Amino acid sequence: MQQPDVVLLDIPADDDRILEILSNGNRLDVPAFVVLADNPSIDWVADVLQAGVRAILPRVAKLNEIVATVVAAATGLVVLHPDLVDFLLPVKESPARSPPISSLQALSPREIEVLAMLAEGLGNKTIARRMTISEHTVKFHLKKSGSTGATAIA
Repeated sequence: MQQPDVVLLDIPADDDRILEILSNGNRLDVPAFVVLADNPSIDWVADVLQAGVRAILPRVAKLNEIVATVVAAATGLVVLHPDLVDFLLPVKESPARSPPISSLQALSPREIEVLAMLAEGLGNKTIARRMTISEHTVKFHLKKSGSTGATAIA
C-alpha cells in the first residue's frame, strides 16, 4: 500500500483535533499536511506548524492556489497565504527607511515626470534632453524626491 505525499485537511479554524490527526499522520509517515482553515489564531497556527503542517490556506482559496500549495508542500516547502503572513509578521517600518516627518512633502509635477522617466529605464542624460533641462537639474529632482540611490547613468 502506497502512502500519500500530501494530505489536504479542511477543518474549522482553531479545531484542536488537528493535533491528533497530525500525530496519527506522522505515525503513518505522511510527509506533508496542507490545511484549509478560516481565521486561525496565532497560537493555533504556531501549534500546527510545529506539529508538522506544511501549508495553511483560507477555505476560499482558488483551485490553482491549492494545487500549487500541494505541489510545493510535497517538495518540502512551507506555504502560508499572504494574509496569514501579514497577520503573523506585521511589517514594521524601519527608521532608516522612513524619512523624517519634517522632510515629507508632495512631489512637484517635474519631480514626478523625472521619476516616471527613470522608472522607464532612461538615464539622466536622456531625461535631461527630453525635458530640456541640465543633467544637474535631473539629479537635483531625484535627490529632492528621495531617489538618490536610483539615479540612472546614461
